[in-house]
Amino acid sequence: PVPDQHPGLRPGRLHHRRNPAGAYLGIRHRGRLEFRHQRLHGARARPPAAPSAATDTIIDRNGTELELYKQVIDLNRRTVLWKLDGLSDEQAKMRVVGSETTLLGIVNHLAHVERYWVQAVLGGQTVDLPWSSGEDADWILADDQTVASVVAFFQEEIAVSDRIIAQQVDLDRVIDAGGRSTSVRWVLLHLIEEIGRHAGHADIIRELIDESTGYFPIEPRWGS
Repeated sequence: PVPDQHPGLRPGRLHHRRNPAGAYLGIRHRGRLEFRHQRLHGARARPPAAPSAATDTIIDRNGTELELYKQVIDLNRRTVLWKLDGLSDEQAKMRVVGSETTLLGIVNHLAHVERYWVQAVLGGQTVDLPWSSGEDADWILADDQTVASVVAFFQEEIAVSDRIIAQQVDLDRVIDAGGRSTSVRWVLLHLIEEIGRHAGHADIIRELIDESTGYFPIEPRWGS
């Protein structure tokens, strides 16, 4: 869907609903997880800064297959990062669902997704990955990890990934991915699926933190 199909959501703006200074907290009641609104001191986020034209994402309807993959991957990345805008470290690490999932944990996880699928699988690089200590290790944040440090980490991984993705001229090339025969095309489609899925998670978690909503950080230009 494109933004005008969602009349209640305007691109480039986080919307606050009633009682914004609060969060929905998961509470176990009679064996069932319920979400109850609790007012939290300082929970209201600052409105996001207006994005500059330099951060605009162009989705070219007539682009090549690789160009379109790159553009959609980048739009999903920008949307996830935008969901952190205006939050304190405490808010970004806040658990508002029954699992260990947090908004900052999503970004940390996606940085490792880029490192594995693009750098290791597509690029053939040897990289450090956290999963030897548990499959959810990249979701659990250290006390000294902050919004600034995790965002910087994700952006560093993106920069490396973008250089590798730009070199993928043969999308039919078959590579090994954890013992499975996999095409470059599949890996890029998986990145769209994975980052997009977590962008949806980020939508929900941000709304549960301070009731802010928004569709895109900036309305993408959809090409001609």
